[in-house]
Amino acid sequence: MAHQYEDDIERQNTAHDEEVARNAQQEEYSRAGMYASSQPAQQPYTDYNAQGGVATGQPVPGQPQVYGQKAAPQVVVTGVPEAYPQHPQRVVAVIAEIEVPPDVNVQKCAVAYQLSGGVQCLAIVDLVFGFFWFLYPGLWFLFFLSFLSLLGFFGARLYNNPLIWGYIGYLTIMLGFKIYLFVLSVSFGFILSAILWMLNAVVQMWVIWVVVRFTRAVSALNGSELRFLKEGGRPGKVSRFILY
Repeated sequence: MAHQYEDDIERQNTAHDEEVARNAQQEEYSRAGMYASSQPAQQPYTDYNAQGGVATGQPVPGQPQVYGQKAAPQVVVTGVPEAYPQHPQRVVAVIAEIEVPPDVNVQKCAVAYQLSGGVQCLAIVDLVFGFFWFLYPGLWFLFFLSFLSLLGFFGARLYNNPLIWGYIGYLTIMLGFKIYLFVLSVSFGFILSAILWMLNAVVQMWVIWVVVRFTRAVSALNGSELRFLKEGGRPGKVSRFILY
C-alpha cells in the first residue's frame, strides 16, 4: 500500500509539473506575439535554419512537436555611407621668418643670444633667493637691495650693457656681504655656516663671470647684429654650451 501511495503522489507531481510547463510555454508564446508551427518529426532543424527559424526549448508531452518559429522579416535600409567628419584645416602656429642681413655674424649673435637667456634665468633666481634675507634680523635691508637683480633681467633681455653693468655692481656688493658673513661665521666657530657662505660666495663669483662674459659678447656686436637680436632674430644654437 505504501508503495502504491508513493507512485500515485509521483504521478500527480509529474502531471502538475507538465501542466505548469505547458502554461509557461503558452504564456511565453503569447507574450512574444509569435505563433509556433508544428512540423513533422522527420524534418531536421537545418531546414528551419535555412528559412530563418530558430529551434528553441524541449518537446512537451501532449503538445504538438514544435521545432522552430519563423523570424520576423528584417528591414534593410540602403543609404549613403556616412564619412568621418572632416574638420577644416587650422593654422597651428605662424613663425615669422626674419631675413639675416649680410653683415650679421650668426655665430657671434648665437653666443650673445644664449648668454642672454642664461643671464635672465640667473637674475630671476637671484631675485627669488633675495626673500631669504628676511631670516637674518640684521640684514633684512638686503631684501630690498635684491630687486636690483631686475637690472640684469631687463639688461639681458634688451641687450643693454649699461643695465648689465648696474647688475654687475649689485652682484659685487652681494659678494662682499657673503664674504663678510663667511669671515664672521669662522670667527664665531660656526663651521657649517662658514662652509655654506663660502659655497655661496663661489657661486656668486661664477655668476659675475657669466654676466661679464655677456657684456663682452654684446660689446663685440656691430649695429646690424645688435639690431637683429633686438628685433627678435633667432640665430640658432652654438656648437657648445657656453656658460662655463
